[in-house]
Amino acid sequence: MKFKPYHYYHVDDFLRYYASSLQRSDIVKILDEGISTEKEAKVFCDFIPVILDQRLVDEESGKAVPVDIGSAVIPDLHYEASSFVCDAGFESVWDAMIDNL
Repeated sequence: MKFKPYHYYHVDDFLRYYASSLQRSDIVKILDEGISTEKEAKVFCDFIPVILDQRLVDEESGKAVPVDIGSAVIPDLHYEASSFVCDAGFESVWDAMIDNL
């Protein structure tokens, strides 16, 4: 199932911006095609802390980016990304990533 936000459509732009800027074609593929394996779920979940860190670096440096990177995006990202992973049947992978933050 392709990534399709339930409520916070800007999260798709946020994920795709960072996947592109960090040259993560594997993440773009997951967003386009969905999560079908535990490995894909782990790859996607491992990407979340990376983009949260990069978001903070970009925000603190004042870098101009074409998407909303303010702290308000964090709960929206959590909601949409967790729904994406859990709806694919990999809630335990999501929970493990959250526990390790």
